[in-house]
Amino acid sequence: MNMTGKKLPWNKQLAKDWKNYPAPVRPGLEMAIYEKIIKRVLAGNKNPRILILGSTPEFRDLLLKHKITPICCDVNPEVYKALKILMERNGKELFVESDWLDLDDAHRFDLIMGHNVINMIPINKQGLFIKNIADNLKPDGIFATTVVIRPVRKDVNPADGFERYRKLRIKTGKKMLFMISYPDLVFSIGQKKGYYTPSGILSKLRDMRRKRIIDDPEFKTMLEFIKPSSLKIRLPLRDKLENTFNKYYLIEDVKSITDKYFDPSYWPIYILRKNGYSQKL
Repeated sequence: MNMTGKKLPWNKQLAKDWKNYPAPVRPGLEMAIYEKIIKRVLAGNKNPRILILGSTPEFRDLLLKHKITPICCDVNPEVYKALKILMERNGKELFVESDWLDLDDAHRFDLIMGHNVINMIPINKQGLFIKNIADNLKPDGIFATTVVIRPVRKDVNPADGFERYRKLRIKTGKKMLFMISYPDLVFSIGQKKGYYTPSGILSKLRDMRRKRIIDDPEFKTMLEFIKPSSLKIRLPLRDKLENTFNKYYLIEDVKSITDKYFDPSYWPIYILRKNGYSQKL
């Protein structure tokens, strides 16, 4: 949220909003896992082709750190340019303007990586997306991706995160309130609908404030991070997702970050190898 009262250019506002988000919305502790994957790919190929689904600046910086040219695939080149503002490293990059469902690269990739990308795809098209990523990998290529999974249980309470935050007695850092409370808000909506929207979360928060489940400072803090939007973030069921993965990949590993503030098992990092070749990290 722009607190100065001045309207920023959209690209700078986009970068500001992205920078403001903590984990698990943007990559955080799991970056160490992605770095291990990249090092493993480099061990077998000193000049790998690595594709980033989207324009995630953290991934772009990580590839440049290892002297790899990032190749970003995004349907919107302006988003790619805008998020460059947040990058800490300079270097050559390549951009592919394409919908991920239509991507068709004749040279194929050694590694394709994406943060929460499956969650951006409608449930009825996720199978097509997962297959198309496999089609764009080399025969032993890897698809590494973080996915937000829908909880099977039906008793997720949107207030649980706020209660957890209060018990921890964290006195500083608005981001901590967001990071701890956000997952329960997401899952309380998504477990029933199969998706959530930022506007849906805002509606839930207003209702919680009206019922005095949260107080005004907590409500105002959450407004600093969540912007009104009808964008649907879909939450696949683990079993159905893994059944689809198994059609095109070997699930080599499923990693989870260690975090005391939310259950990381619902934000797994899948490491998938095309054609069934296995090598554990």
